[in-house]
Amino acid sequence: MNFRPAGLFRRIRSKVSSKNKLDQDIAFIRQKGTFDDAYYLENYGHKLPEGEDALQHFMRIGWREGCNPNKDFDVYFYLERYNDVRQSTINPFLHYLQDGISEGRFPNRLAADVETQPVVLPVITVTEKDLYMAIDNLLRISPSSFFVSGWLVSIKGSTISELRIGPSKAKSIKSVNVIDRATWIPRGDLFGVFKLNPEKHDKNLGFVFYVDFKSPVEEDVLLFSVSSVEGAKLDMQYSIEDLSGTPRRLTERLFNLFSIHSDYLREIFDRHIGPAVQNFWQLHGHNQQKLKPDLIEFGQQVNLPKVSVLIPLYKRFDFVEYQLSQFVLDPYMKEVELIYINDDPDSQEVLENFCKAIQPIYELPFKLL
Repeated sequence: MNFRPAGLFRRIRSKVSSKNKLDQDIAFIRQKGTFDDAYYLENYGHKLPEGEDALQHFMRIGWREGCNPNKDFDVYFYLERYNDVRQSTINPFLHYLQDGISEGRFPNRLAADVETQPVVLPVITVTEKDLYMAIDNLLRISPSSFFVSGWLVSIKGSTISELRIGPSKAKSIKSVNVIDRATWIPRGDLFGVFKLNPEKHDKNLGFVFYVDFKSPVEEDVLLFSVSSVEGAKLDMQYSIEDLSGTPRRLTERLFNLFSIHSDYLREIFDRHIGPAVQNFWQLHGHNQQKLKPDLIEFGQQVNLPKVSVLIPLYKRFDFVEYQLSQFVLDPYMKEVELIYINDDPDSQEVLENFCKAIQPIYELPFKLL
């Protein structure tokens, strides 16, 4: 029997070398102090074999499954954006720490958007040089409702008491103060633009909200009014972008505004995007064609589900894995029929292979329409 000892020894040395390299990489990341064990265990702890260290799991297989090392680094985004890293098969987070930072590469989609689309101060007339505001999205959802995102800065660090939105002309429709109903999100890019003091200013300078006036707004602009406790005021008008007649385009727009790995994503979907999508699809539901379902099943299906949940993907495959990672922690989802709807026929084969790969990881059954 030919054992080929030289080849055997080479393979042993190779395995030992790989193990040493992995240990060295783990030590390097530990030294940097950028891996968040608490974040990793909270989001992916169910994936770890008993007794395995969080960072060790991430380096061994976690990054290949799309697990992120902290809330600020997006594995999927980094691999998608940087083809050379994807082709090299190197751990993307390790590459970012060793070379990516010095090369000016972006750790997540928000950072890239901020850098490639720098803040441009609007041409405005202000009553006080304290308040500045810009609206990034003012989308008409229905005749009476709107989805809004933007940012608001007080140079002096004043306390904002009102952020009102309403028609500029129709006196019969009262403006609404959205200061409490809005979700406030980080906008670190604004600190550099306005030279703000991080110790004095709240980092959550961006806002997102959905508002329904309950009565049709027959205008092309809306009026925004801001007031602070200290007495500063700012009034601005912004034009409405009307996509209410194209529900699919509007849905894709809403679904692509925020990274799925953002800490605030769930709140934005629950409080703003979800109600907006539900509103205009109810309005346009009567125009949709009835399709004969052609379902592909993944995993052992629930025999008698308590409820069926239909989730359009709008060309966002990453939603599938993100949602499965959340659903698997909810015992109630074991009694739910989960159906993902692919609206992009050209991607069907790729999506099916993707679903086949991730279903065994989360062991949660679902269907693809």
